[in-house]
Amino acid sequence: MKKSLYNPIHFYSKVGRPELVFFINLTAVVFVPFVFNLDNSVIPQILLTLFIFSLQYLINSSESKIKKILNALMLFILAILWVQYFNKNIPFYILNLSEIILMIISFRFISKSIFYTNEVDINTLIAAISGYLLIGISMGLLVFIMQSFNGDSYSFKGDFTNFETNYYSFVTMSTLGYGDILPLSKNAKGLSIIIT
Repeated sequence: MKKSLYNPIHFYSKVGRPELVFFINLTAVVFVPFVFNLDNSVIPQILLTLFIFSLQYLINSSESKIKKILNALMLFILAILWVQYFNKNIPFYILNLSEIILMIISFRFISKSIFYTNEVDINTLIAAISGYLLIGISMGLLVFIMQSFNGDSYSFKGDFTNFETNYYSFVTMSTLGYGDILPLSKNAKGLSIIIT
């Protein structure tokens, strides 16, 4: 099969190791929304698309026996994300389930780079930082889901968005606790303890 630069996986193989490519894309997904105002912008969708392609590159570079199934699943999730962007009629729980599946797959394959290595090198360090970022995003997703089902779980002074829940997650993980977003319900307080 002829490889083309239009194939993102082949392009990523020219960039570098799968852990590095995954880290760069994950960092962009996490930090670009904090730096730039992206309301009503297509950039978050593009960043998520690049993230999914980098995850496919990580999977395809592994010894997994279910690569084809995972690649098909991620392309399906990618289609859901773009349909949501253009149509906005995707049920809330489908979007959250898609994000949870992405996080589980990401944890599975980045943990291989952390725990199943014979020596610690730069790829192991990059994978460990990626793991930390994945934990922050996953906890932010749990906060978002909890607040969506029970609007009295947290007090948000601003808008209730994924951006705000990720912010809360990382501030809680780092034990800064600015206090601008507060857990109110018993379940929210329990989740905050787990995040910390």
